[in-house]
Order: sequence, then C-alpha cells, then structure tokens
Amino acid sequence: MNNENKRKPIILLILKILFVCFTYSLISYFILDPKYDGLSLLEASIRHIILNSIQILIILIIPTFFFICIAKIPKSNRGNSILPYIDYALIVTCVILALSLYGQWIAYERTSTLTPNKVSAKQTSSKQSSEIKPIIATMTIQSSEGVTELDFNQSLLDTFESWTIDTLIKKGKQSIADMGHDPSTYNPKIYADSVYIDVNEKKLAVMKFNLNNVARMVVLIGIKKDQIYRVNCLRQSNHDIPVWSDACGDKIYEAFGVSMQDN
Repeated sequence: MNNENKRKPIILLILKILFVCFTYSLISYFILDPKYDGLSLLEASIRHIILNSIQILIILIIPTFFFICIAKIPKSNRGNSILPYIDYALIVTCVILALSLYGQWIAYERTSTLTPNKVSAKQTSSKQSSEIKPIIATMTIQSSEGVTELDFNQSLLDTFESWTIDTLIKKGKQSIADMGHDPSTYNPKIYADSVYIDVNEKKLAVMKFNLNNVARMVVLIGIKKDQIYRVNCLRQSNHDIPVWSDACGDKIYEAFGVSMQDN
C-alpha cells in the first residue's frame, strides 16, 4: 500500500504533463495551422505533438529547478516531497506557453494576409478590402527541353501546380525576410484548381490559385515550337480573373494566338 501511495502522485504528475502537452499541441495546431510538406494528416499530427512535447519539457526544466531550489532552502523542507513544487512549475510553464502561443498567433495573423509578390499593408476599411484591383499579366518563355503537348498528362499538371505553389511561398518568404521579419511565420493557405483545355487545337494547362482569400492568380502553360510559354495573370484582391478577356486574355492571345469567349 505504501508503494502504491507513493506512485499515485508521480502518475498523476505524469498525466498532468501529458495533458498539457496534448492540449497545447491541439490548440497550436488549429490556431497556427503548421505545414508539414510530404506528410499525411496523421503523420503531421504525431510530429506536431512530439515537437511540442519536447519544447514543453525543455521549458518545464527551468521553473522546476527554480521551485526545487526554493523548496530546499529551508532545512525543514529538505525531507519533504518535491512533487508539489513541480506542480507550481507546471503552472508557470502553462502561463509561458499561453503567452508564447498568443505571440505566435498575433504574428501569424499579421503575416497571413501578405501576398507572395507584394507585401500588402493591412487595409483599414471594408471599402478598401472590397476594392477590385487591376489584373497584371506577364509572360515568360524558356526552352521546352524536349517536352511536347503529348507529355501533358495529369502527373505533369500536378508538377506544374506544385512548382507554382512552391514558387509563390518562396517569394512570399523572401518578401518578408527583406522587410526584416521572420520568414518562417509566412504560412499562406493556397487553394488550387488545375485542368487541361484544348483551344483551337492548342492544349494548355490552366491553373487557378486563391492566395489566403486576398489575391487571385491564373497561370497558363503551353508549348509553341520548342519553347514553353507561361502566362501569369495576378490580381491583388479576392476577385475572379476572367481568363479569356481583359489583360489576361490579351496576353494569352499574344503568347499562343488563341482566344475563347467566356461562358
């Protein structure tokens, strides 16, 4: 019975620490939306919990050492259990974690609205946020390196899409780094929709991107002779981009010599 009574406080303390680790990991996962490329949801969740648990245990060491030192200063306490003082240390750790999470959330909210190609100032009114920005259309040309329209399959389309998303994120991180901020805080939500279309016997990859609901982008890729043409249409507001008209349609016609009326 004595051994069981001694083990109960230790088991209870371990359960408290595990509860703190799990709760903090769960809250931070949903608030900060961390990205773990190449991992499934289950693998990403397990990794997130492990990393946060290690962080919590490291933070717990400092207040634990502090409270144990205080507890052992009076000679009358030196024979008593240190477990109650570890509880105090756990409370202090929870406060530190809460403040840290709040700071990370503030940083995330400030940077999550930044677009990759241009760091936008926070808009101060609903009128500004609803303003329709102009479409900026550009074109790049490079060697196809042997790629033809016959190679335009789903795998290549997925590659085009992933490469574009990676490029957008890299440019966004670089923009934030140039401003003197921590680029690791830039974790945008990018929604993509990609298809192939045939226009006047020309096969094109059409990719549409929504960047954090603050900007839209359309990318078209096609082959002309032995070169890859890439048309980028960007609007720095959350409004649809008409692909076959306005600036985007003009640039597509310039690149590929095709046009199609929007439905």
